[in-house]
Amino acid sequence: MLKWLFAKKPPVRCWAIKQVDPGMLHLCELGTLQTDLKPEQALHQVRTGQYQGPVQMGDTGIVLHSQLFALLIPEQELSLDDQYTAHWQGVTWEIAKVPQRCWTWSGKLEPVRNPNGPVPRWLSVEDVSELRQKASAQHTPSVEAAFRAENDLESPDKDVEAAIRDAQRQRQVKDAWGWRNDD
Repeated sequence: MLKWLFAKKPPVRCWAIKQVDPGMLHLCELGTLQTDLKPEQALHQVRTGQYQGPVQMGDTGIVLHSQLFALLIPEQELSLDDQYTAHWQGVTWEIAKVPQRCWTWSGKLEPVRNPNGPVPRWLSVEDVSELRQKASAQHTPSVEAAFRAENDLESPDKDVEAAIRDAQRQRQVKDAWGWRNDD
């Protein structure tokens, strides 16, 4: 009887899906819900999309809020094969692996071919097309910008070779008159 009362609740593990595209799931990691709810209650909230709370991501120790994800899927409801193809709700899905740097990205993700090998076939990257549009050529300054050190005392337009010739001429004049620096 006491074992039943003090038994530790099994963890509720869910797949964290960052974005759902037609035929593709952007999969972050298998996470564990950090909740005081009974496992049945937590699973019910996850299935109905009502769970609001922390999710520990894999074995990383990183805890993120469930609002960062488009979807949480209970571990046993999504099967992932060795070719990174998922089976969920009777549908076969392509998987785009979401790298850790994108777990907190609030914008759209886009899948790109994995340059490191065949599995996973797709990786998710940040879609920065809107940022590129904002920084398009129509918004570039019309004058050329000159970059230099903050404490630079000389103008970037100064002709360095002419300055060297002037200094050499002054030195020749001083030497001709017999001036000596006590340096």
